[in-house]
Amino acid sequence: YSTGDEHSRGNWGHLDQVAALHWVQENIANFGGDPGSVTIFGESAGGESVSVLVLSPLAKNLFHRAISESGVAFTAGLVRKDMKAAAKKFFALDLHGDPRESHPFLTTVVDGVLLPKMPEEILAEKDFNTVPYIVGINKQEFGWLLPTMMGFPLSEGKLDQKTATSLLWKSYPIANIPEELTPVATDKYLGGTDDPVKKKDLFLDLMGDVVFGVPSVTVARQHRDAGAPTYMYEFQYRPSFSSDKKPKTVIGDHGDEIFSVFGFPLLKGDAPEEEVSLSKMVMKFWANFARSGNPNGEGLPHWPMYDQEEGYLQIGVNTQAAKRLKGEEVAFWNDLLSKEAAKKPPKIKHAEL
Repeated sequence: YSTGDEHSRGNWGHLDQVAALHWVQENIANFGGDPGSVTIFGESAGGESVSVLVLSPLAKNLFHRAISESGVAFTAGLVRKDMKAAAKKFFALDLHGDPRESHPFLTTVVDGVLLPKMPEEILAEKDFNTVPYIVGINKQEFGWLLPTMMGFPLSEGKLDQKTATSLLWKSYPIANIPEELTPVATDKYLGGTDDPVKKKDLFLDLMGDVVFGVPSVTVARQHRDAGAPTYMYEFQYRPSFSSDKKPKTVIGDHGDEIFSVFGFPLLKGDAPEEEVSLSKMVMKFWANFARSGNPNGEGLPHWPMYDQEEGYLQIGVNTQAAKRLKGEEVAFWNDLLSKEAAKKPPKIKHAEL
């Protein structure tokens, strides 16, 4: 935890990751490894960790390729600038039920060491580790696992708009949407239907966009604009390993790609051949990227680089290239949040006499 001062700056887990990468540089050759060809990758909080290391000056030259699966440092609520006030409230248990003061997990902090500035500032200045980078999300990030963990009242499979607006506000610690914007957002996503079942699905789409989709596209664009090779994907498959409690309609839930990345279907005797083939393909993509910084290879569907055309790969039963992942959604949220920011008066710094 961070107290926001020199006594406990925070980011201890990230600093452990940096130390581990130093160990790799100093020792991996003794195990037959190449210290000049290191790839880091992670999922969810691990994806955010990878994204932080891409931004951190402490990790410069410690790795050469990176993969963030369903998590980046730009995700709202995962990085905080001023932790001193938050620490005081946390230890005093002085939260008063305000979602803005709720800290359900320990966040990455701007400590001036690991992260000298907020991620958006570092990205805008293009002052980061411009290594080849894969950034990806799953089709339904809030399909089942996360809303279940967060206790969303979805057991009846439907949702009204008022409750959706309330849930979005209560999700402030991870969504970071100001209270006055929550009805605007829910109306944009849910306003086109009166069907409470569809409203539930659309609200989960909203949450997936805010927490994963929009931040991931934003990071990919900034990385691309800095001149680094960038690739994006959207995973669209329901693993046979899925819980029986997960609705059959959920395809590409948070964490679903992990089974394919680590080859679980190859170890399960009764996995469908389709899923085995998918896993082999994904592992080849990841391995090719680890070797060369390019996921493409013989016998694989073409994965376009994420350039100004914003080509990306849809990974699933029918793996194919597509363009402009979450393009409309990113435009909506950027416009909404920029208008809100413009309304706020600039902070005036007072010099001490």
